[in-house]
Amino acid sequence: MARTDRPNILWIMSDQHRADALGAVTPWMHTPSLDHLAAEGVSLRRMFAQSPVCVPSRSNFVTGRYPHSHRVRENNSNIGPGEPHLFRILKDRGYKTGLVGKNHMFYPRDLEPLDICRADLKSGGTPEWEAHLKAIREDMYHKGSWAGARFHDLPEEHSSTYKIGQAGLDALDAFAKQDDPFFLWVSFQDPHAPHTAPRRLSKLYPEDKLPLDKSLVGPTRGHEVNGKSSRMSVKREAQLMDAASESDLRRYMAVYSSMITLVDEQIGKILSKLDELGKRENTLVIYVSDHGDFRADHGMVKKDLVLYDCLLNIPCVLRYPGVLPAGAVRHALAEQIDLHPTICHYAGAAAPKGVQGLSLDALLEGSTDRHRDEVHAEICPPLFENPYSDFPTFISEWKRSRDEPGHPLRYSAPFNVPGDHVKMVRTPTHKYIWLKRGEEELYDLEADPGERRNLARDPARQAECAAFRARLFEWCVRSEDPRDLQDDRDIARQLPWGEPIVAWEAKPKA
Repeated sequence: MARTDRPNILWIMSDQHRADALGAVTPWMHTPSLDHLAAEGVSLRRMFAQSPVCVPSRSNFVTGRYPHSHRVRENNSNIGPGEPHLFRILKDRGYKTGLVGKNHMFYPRDLEPLDICRADLKSGGTPEWEAHLKAIREDMYHKGSWAGARFHDLPEEHSSTYKIGQAGLDALDAFAKQDDPFFLWVSFQDPHAPHTAPRRLSKLYPEDKLPLDKSLVGPTRGHEVNGKSSRMSVKREAQLMDAASESDLRRYMAVYSSMITLVDEQIGKILSKLDELGKRENTLVIYVSDHGDFRADHGMVKKDLVLYDCLLNIPCVLRYPGVLPAGAVRHALAEQIDLHPTICHYAGAAAPKGVQGLSLDALLEGSTDRHRDEVHAEICPPLFENPYSDFPTFISEWKRSRDEPGHPLRYSAPFNVPGDHVKMVRTPTHKYIWLKRGEEELYDLEADPGERRNLARDPARQAECAAFRARLFEWCVRSEDPRDLQDDRDIARQLPWGEPIVAWEAKPKA
């Protein structure tokens, strides 16, 4: 049971932090603040995102629903007015609510009901910083997605990580002056692109010592072993990975890791502030990321609309003194949508109809060591299918789009290949991926944890593929959105949230 019926909730999120990029998991990583948090709380080592990119993933967290239910399945949309997200639920429960840092899930008007909002704080603000960021973007566009990673000697107070950390401290100070409990989401932009970090951190990650699979360096044309989906070949060429040397990839790894360490420093300040304000004992602290990063796995960098563990397995640590055990590590499969009902549980709030996550309280507190038998992920709506079967066709069309208003590629980067409708089911031992374009992927995770050998084309594995295909179909049927329009209207009345929600109610005629 929770210590009180309404603990404070401090949710700290980063962007593009893969699960193994923690010192508690990988010794060469430097994350002392997060490691200390893990030593005082519970670590979920098999927490999986249901989407590999920002907006859908963040929407999954705050709604507790699968992408095909809340319908945010790409980065070009935000949460709709009918969704009973955590901010609405906790505000109704009497919480003061705040969001500082990266938003990337709410329309601007939906931020107005928050008690504190300092959204989308970005790096830059001086000529030197702007020139630095411009140079990174130019390198990413013209040399390759890996080429923008660089260290800098610029004032750190102009980085988004510093600004967001300071905004988090200010928000805690403001909430501490009030009697009501608070729900504060501190959302860091890093280690997302643009990849840059203070040079002082480079000494922590000597490039010649970083582990790199050299077999993935150079002109592999995107097929590591035994043919992945055709998208991987196109995307790898779009990232210009053939041009990346071993040294280039090691630099990317060093900068990416340093960005995580910089975020960790700010998290340490935020946790110290919580202690200073006397809020530690009655605050549920959550650290998680929205998705991961290739970090040279599969011969790629950054992220993409694919469903591999390096992008979906995310760090997740929860601390609640006196309620959750200290230093516990759980290896049960869990989905990011499970955090929504977990927060509701500890806040004493009922999860609304349509929430598809399963509360983690029993797993966290140790009364069970099991949670889910399988986890799922998906990306892009059903109508999405990348029309470009090879990179030359894509890049030719991309260049043509520069002069054609309204072209779907006009405002995209040359490394952002249109997505395909894709779904996945993963068990503790296997992963199956279905692509609308007619391709499949199957991985034996015990023999091949790096997901390098696609078994779906093996004639001896066709019965196994069929069984997983049926399993994925069953999940799609069972997880169909249980809500109808009347449910949405009921939720709008029960959990009002600004003008977009009011619009659901019929207005009297003049």
